[in-house]
Amino acid sequence: MNEGGGPVIGGPASDCGVNQRRARSVVGWGTSLQSTLDPDITYIGGGMGTSGLHNTLEAAAFGIPIIIGENFSKFSEAKKMISLGGMFSVKNDQEFKDHVDHLAENKLAADEIGLINSSFILDNKGATKKIMNYL
Repeated sequence: MNEGGGPVIGGPASDCGVNQRRARSVVGWGTSLQSTLDPDITYIGGGMGTSGLHNTLEAAAFGIPIIIGENFSKFSEAKKMISLGGMFSVKNDQEFKDHVDHLAENKLAADEIGLINSSFILDNKGATKKIMNYL
């Protein structure tokens, strides 16, 4: 899996056997917003190593399913989106492949999962104002 961002298809996704025709638009999300790629599914880097998970909220705002690595315990938003069903944590290439294949084969399910993520963002809109009012 690609920890540095950039397109996953043709890279690590193909290395772990993801069906390229079905997973036409899987993007590895690194440190910068890649909205122009309009992905169907995204992998957020940082969760397979020890440096920390990259920003999951950017991808969630686009209403797409999110896949992350297993090291996310310090990230409350990741824990919440996982508990809601909008994000999936994987431990290895096979789990990554299984999630990508399932989401690519089930567009309606992927759309519903993405809606969970965009709803999470909308439900938490205004957090900065709430924090500033508290302070």
